[in-house]
Amino acid sequence: MDNSFNSKRIGLYIGFGIVAIGHFILIAANLVAPIFLILHAPWYVAAPLITVLFSPMAGASYCAYNQLENFFRSRLGLELIEHDVTIHYINLIRRMINGLRKV
Repeated sequence: MDNSFNSKRIGLYIGFGIVAIGHFILIAANLVAPIFLILHAPWYVAAPLITVLFSPMAGASYCAYNQLENFFRSRLGLELIEHDVTIHYINLIRRMINGLRKV
């Protein structure tokens, strides 16, 4: 019984890791895309596309990746997330800054 519990938990952690890394990469691509749009597209094309890229990340909109990640987080007993950018980037930067202050 103990062995199956551990393998199920390990499977959840692996699934969570895959989803979290994919989500992180997707958000990073959406943060880098406006730079390429500004450099390679006319302003009247770039401006609306940049707005479309940033609005879901900044607001509390529905995100399938969030729902999937929250599924794994709830099964593992971790804190649920609401906003992509906050959990993946802003908190990471805060931890890095706090780590530098302690050194």
